[in-house]
Amino acid sequence: MPILSLHSYDVSLLHLNETVYHVFVNAVTDRGGERHVVALRQHERGIPLTLRENYSENGYLLQTTESRDVPLLEKEFQLISKRLMAGGIVCVPIYPLTDELSNLEKHSPKTAGYLRKRMEGLQIKSLLESGRR
Repeated sequence: MPILSLHSYDVSLLHLNETVYHVFVNAVTDRGGERHVVALRQHERGIPLTLRENYSENGYLLQTTESRDVPLLEKEFQLISKRLMAGGIVCVPIYPLTDELSNLEKHSPKTAGYLRKRMEGLQIKSLLESGRR
């Protein structure tokens, strides 16, 4: 499975090859975020991982929304798997994911556990751990 780990977002990679997809941290509201997030949300090969309620300072997911968040993440991970199985290259931004995983561990442990489990299946977890060092 070709997964390309990146420090952060790199939208320019989408222009190199039709089989390149880029994961980005999305909000449930499907609005806001930095310039690269907005560009990836609007691009047909941007793949969202909904790990925020919104992009405010305290916009992380909470334990009270786990019943909504876990099925949404499952759907998004299925899309990532589908792209990988079809021979796509998936770019994964390590530091945005690491930051959100830290927030999830504090505020929504069940969702954090689910995220870790799914990332292990795609071998993304090891990439995140190497980025923490």
